Amino acid sequence: MKVDFLNDCFNEDIVEPLKILIASKERNVTQSTNSGDCVINAQQPILLDKRRRAKLLYVAFFSSIYSINDGNHTVYYGSSSVDIPNGVYSGTSLASALQTAMSIDSVTYSQTTKKFTFTDSGAFTFDWLSAGVAGGNSAYKILGFTTDGITPIDSASATTHVSTIPINLSDPISLRCIIDELDGQFSGLGSGEDFTYYLPIVSGDGGINAYKNNAYFEQIAFVKTIHGKTLNNLRIRFVTQDNTAVDINNSEWEMIIEFSE
Repeated sequence: MKVDFLNDCFNEDIVEPLKILIASKERNVTQSTNSGDCVINAQQPILLDKRRRAKLLYVAFFSSIYSINDGNHTVYYGSSSVDIPNGVYSGTSLASALQTAMSIDSVTYSQTTKKFTFTDSGAFTFDWLSAGVAGGNSAYKILGFTTDGITPIDSASATTHVSTIPINLSDPISLRCIIDELDGQFSGLGSGEDFTYYLPIVSGDGGINAYKNNAYFEQIAFVKTIHGKTLNNLRIRFVTQDNTAVDINNSEWEMIIEFSE
């Protein structure tokens, strides 16, 4: 059989993969909310041709999410409320901030049990449920006043209160990346919209998280058909498991996506 090397080995229909480096610092500031929800315009249209697969090769981002933020900074106690300053805390530093904000005799954190102990000379209550703040900006979950990790519980009047469960200052443990121009390849079992890529958080506060395709599992999304053969921009945002926007405090990130057939 005669072999036609020109046609068989140098097939003009073969489209080579295209690697694109995407950096949040190149976002369009007028179209972007912040670095965690931004639009990045291509200087020139990205020519996809037959490249519909979008494989995540690499992502690097800082652990810059505040453990205390606008969504969990309010303490409801003694028929009143106070806000803890937003920021990154350890158990010990958060205990100090709580004592100052609440103006009570003592707040301590146990390295052994991972719980807070609140003490005052006068009896007081925690009013997570009765104040009608099961969600929103209530600090009940991060202070450990829940039995199931989800539902808040009130406490009877006493001079000493101890967290019901160990506290967790490392939440969230992952981010969900949604790129509007790509189909969502993941669906959460509980809630939230489909998302494009899963980004584990493995570094402590202030550290760098790096996802590498060859070190984890392969993540491949597909370009939505409405975009035809070119992409002019990408809208990229980060959310939590319940689809809540994540404030990464405008820290910058980079990712590499490989487009292929």
